[in-house]
Amino acid sequence: MLVDYLCDLKADLHAITETWLTEKDAAVRAELALDGYNFVDHPRVGRCGGGTGLIYRDTLRVQKVEAGEKESFEFSELVVSTVSHKLRLFIIYRPPYSDEHRVPTSVFFREFSDYLETVLLSREPILLTGDYNVHVDVTSDYDAMKFADLLESFGLVQHVTEPTHEDGHTLDLIITRCSDSPTHS
Repeated sequence: MLVDYLCDLKADLHAITETWLTEKDAAVRAELALDGYNFVDHPRVGRCGGGTGLIYRDTLRVQKVEAGEKESFEFSELVVSTVSHKLRLFIIYRPPYSDEHRVPTSVFFREFSDYLETVLLSREPILLTGDYNVHVDVTSDYDAMKFADLLESFGLVQHVTEPTHEDGHTLDLIITRCSDSPTHS
């Protein structure tokens, strides 16, 4: 079903969170390298779930710069290149608070703020995408307000305005510098 959906979209890039892949899932990785596309990922280590991935057109060059886990979120940093353009892509997955992930949002805000300080050093346009598990659509929500303030303090803007979750919330985000455009004409 996912493969069919991605084929229908015909987009150049498909960022994925919660891949649930392990280091041993070579067959699934091969299946995700659709005709005309490649796949690169970073599985969660030491426990099931999580993981980030990118399905991208084989006409693009993608270099994995770094990937890993902080206490409160997982990330992949990639440079996506064409002949004339470069983009620094960050795929973020922040698991929600649960019995298996007892990390409060205060830790996420501290860690993500520190992470953004290094992200903003990039010379290329930046694109932060992923599942942040913050209900940015609920403007009265304390975490949503704190997240919006954090982005604004770094000169970043969040572009998703429609629900991305079955419960009607906006959790999956696309974030750029205010000066960078998320689309290319």
